[in-house]
Amino acid sequence: GYNNLELLNGLDEDSLIKEKDRIIDTRKIQEGKSPVAFRYNLSVKSNTYLFPLDIYYDTEIFYFLIKNLELRVASKKLIDEGLLEMGERKYYTLSGPGLKKGERIYITIHGLGKQVRRKNTLIISLILLVIFIVAFSFIFKKGKKGESITTTSYNLTEKKKDLISLLATLDEKFEKGEIEENIYRELRKENKAKLKKVILEIEKDSHGNS
Repeated sequence: GYNNLELLNGLDEDSLIKEKDRIIDTRKIQEGKSPVAFRYNLSVKSNTYLFPLDIYYDTEIFYFLIKNLELRVASKKLIDEGLLEMGERKYYTLSGPGLKKGERIYITIHGLGKQVRRKNTLIISLILLVIFIVAFSFIFKKGKKGESITTTSYNLTEKKKDLISLLATLDEKFEKGEIEENIYRELRKENKAKLKKVILEIEKDSHGNS
């Protein structure tokens, strides 16, 4: 609940309304980027744990970052972005461009069981990073038709490289015994399907521009 939610940075106390189960930010977001970071501390004592967390923001891009790289996450509403490097730290990243107002996000976390066996109670820090891009949004930026085509092709190519790299990493970890077989099979199947979809989009895009 609310007691597990810790505000890291990005909000001024004067603009906050703290209610029983949520924090409301009353600021008017200015042009540019405005990051807001929360940490949710989850005490895991079983294989299944449901925790609701309501965050109300009008935003063009939502990022969900997990600091514990031993975990694997999945969500139907969010896009798997793989590993994100921020200085010397790495985070497992999910992004949610174009989320609708009031939309609920469900995230499944894999890999808790092994860690719970090592420690009765595991505190996982989930960092929620909301990026506001009011203007000059890379994803939603409107430009000339030629620029849009180039950007789309570049994004798809980079996504293809990332997925291939992620699949190779999964194979390597499985061979070393660092990931359970059922989790490995599920993640590999999911990301292989994404790779196939990206390849088809690249082919479609190239035919459309020829």
